[in-house]
Amino acid sequence: LLVARNVTDAVQPTEQGSATDAATTISPAPMTLTEPANLRARAGLAEAHFRLGAFDDALPLFNVLALRLPRKEPLRWRYLLRDLQCRTARNEPPGDVIKVIQQQKILQADLGGPTLAAEFEKLLRENERRTIGK
Repeated sequence: LLVARNVTDAVQPTEQGSATDAATTISPAPMTLTEPANLRARAGLAEAHFRLGAFDDALPLFNVLALRLPRKEPLRWRYLLRDLQCRTARNEPPGDVIKVIQQQKILQADLGGPTLAAEFEKLLRENERRTIGK
């Protein structure tokens, strides 16, 4: 079992093997977010999968993180964004992604702050373009 100290370690090749090996040898434990270490481990694994383009593996991890954290938690918005980016990369229906972003804007207009709000807007535009192309 390889454990990364942070996301950068999770995606860097190690003496034991490649970055892909490092990401795939970590098995997610049952989800508990009561301890900060569990949150960091789950988030690091999800981010490693995302950066490796393993969106099928990253999506359920980001989904659980986004759903289990309170709306006021800043990291929740990062994980929701990653969830929707995974869905877009997996070519899931753009209307579903658009709907989620629009609903979240109604619930909390700042979408986690200016930087994340800009990323959500970029993703929204990308998915709007995808609907035109169909």
